[in-house]
Amino acid sequence: FGGFTLVEMLVSLVIIGVVSTVAVIGIRSTQASRDLAAAAARLEQDLRWMQQVSINGNGVIDGQPLPRLVFNNAAVGGGWFITVNGKVVRDYKFNANIRTSGNPQPLTFQTDGRPPGGYPAIVLQNTKDVKMIKKLVIEPMTGRVRITDR
Repeated sequence: FGGFTLVEMLVSLVIIGVVSTVAVIGIRSTQASRDLAAAAARLEQDLRWMQQVSINGNGVIDGQPLPRLVFNNAAVGGGWFITVNGKVVRDYKFNANIRTSGNPQPLTFQTDGRPPGGYPAIVLQNTKDVKMIKKLVIEPMTGRVRITDR
């Protein structure tokens, strides 16, 4: 008769279900990794922009450092914003699954492109997979900004 038995159909459905589950988990993990990498790259760009503005503007206007990056560690919608003389000029909100680890302090740069007194690494973390991190390091002697996974 050439038809499929009930057992063959059930086995086929189980196999399709397992393969689909593995694929969905992989896609979510890849998306979380991309979101984290995008946030780290944007932060790196903003830090380099701040350095350049500080170098070009001699780092101070009216006695105030310029520009200044402040982190917002809200439970939802965290991120950072950059102010110049009290005005927000750049604003970035994290994807819902990303946050900073700890509570980073506000950041400014001197006229030589280095943060005053050095600055600890900024750690961006995925809230669903705490092992998934990106660390932004600002070299204290040169002001070089780099991203690392460790």
